[in-house]
Parts: sequence; C-alpha cells; structure tokens
Amino acid sequence: MTVNGTLRAFNAVNVPFTDLWLEPCPKGRTLVIAGAHHRLLYSLSRHFHEEGIALTVKRLSVRLGVVLLSAIASLGLLTGPAHADTTFDDSFEGNPADRWGGIPWGDGSNGFDIGRGLARTGANNGWLLAENGGSALARGVGFPNSAGQCAAQIYVKPSTDNTFMVLEVWGLDPNSSGVYEWRRRNYAEYNLNAGSYQALGFGTTASTFGGTRELHYRVFLHGGGSGQLKMARLDDFFARCW
Repeated sequence: MTVNGTLRAFNAVNVPFTDLWLEPCPKGRTLVIAGAHHRLLYSLSRHFHEEGIALTVKRLSVRLGVVLLSAIASLGLLTGPAHADTTFDDSFEGNPADRWGGIPWGDGSNGFDIGRGLARTGANNGWLLAENGGSALARGVGFPNSAGQCAAQIYVKPSTDNTFMVLEVWGLDPNSSGVYEWRRRNYAEYNLNAGSYQALGFGTTASTFGGTRELHYRVFLHGGGSGQLKMARLDDFFARCW
C-alpha cells in the first residue's frame, strides 16, 4: 500500500534514491522501502524503530516525508560503504554436477558434455533435451550482503529450430513475517532457431527489503510435442551483483 503516491528522487549523502515510498509493516511500525539501495533504507527504518519513532502513515504527506528523510540524511544516518561488484563465472568446467541440478519432466533429460569439443569456451558444457516434456538446469548464487541487485546471462546453442526456452530467477526472500521462502522474481521467454551460441539474459533482480539471501537461476527447454524433439547446449553462465 503506497502512501500519497511516490516520493520522487533526491540525493542524500551523494546516494541517489528513486521510487521511494512509505509503507506500514504488519505490526504497525512504519518502514521506508525502495526498489534499490535496500540496505541504506533498512538502516533508516531500524533507526526509526530503535528511537521509538512511530509514524502515522495515513497522516504523512509527501512534503513532510521529504523533509523528514532529508533531516535524517543531514544527521549522517544514511552513510555507508559503496556497493562493490561481485561476479560469478561458471563455464561448466571441473565437475559441473556439483553446481548444477537437473529438473526434468515427461521425457525430458539433461546432462553435461565433458571434453567433447562442443563447448563455447573451455572443455565442458551442459545440455537439455525433450520431446513430450521438458527439462532444466539450475544453479544457485549467494546474494552478497553488500549488493542491491544482480544481473545474469548464459550462452545457449539450440540444435533445432523453434526451440522454446524459459529463463527464471527465484529469490530466497523474507516474507511479511520475516520467514525466508522461495519466490519467482524474473521470467523471460525465448523462441530460438538452430545456430551458434547466443547470450540470453535473465534480467536484473533487486534485493527485497530485509535482504535476499540467494538467487536460483533456471534454464528450461520445452519439447515440441510428438515428433518434435528439441535440444540446446548451455555454456558460460555469468552473474554480476552490485
């Protein structure tokens, strides 16, 4: 429930805030939430709570909100270290089964080409195969405490035309009670023809208020039905968090 629309962007201690709004938490305290810079906003809401400040959300105007947040910024409560980039590279080298799990259904299957000369880089790659069903390969990435968002991509080489693939991102996020649970955060569909390796993006996933602990990246291939066997190879997964 947003209150009085959106408090537009302003700079506090050289930190940009965008799409900022005020929202009540389930127990009646008021928390300040935004899609980005969640850790700074978390510090702000903690300060409210620790100082015993209770805001009546329905009576808080946009003008008062900006004045209040600006005043808190002037006290240095929003200062903090800059987010450092963290990257994850996975080219299926070594034993990829230690990092990637399979999700088959119907007649779908998945696996790895080890040293077969079919990889985009290195020696190994993954593969997905299905006709009446589908399959996926998936791996997790720990969400760095210092990061506010992560973006990822993977290279895919379809062996068949009209190969329908879905990329999903699931986040381990706290619910309204503070209990961590998995929920789907990103979804992208691709219809690909046979060809060389091409980069597919998972999109950018921001940490939720309270802190996302882990992201689970999943690459799905759907079979084309009877007589329409579909296959694709995967390589060079890359994720960047900042």
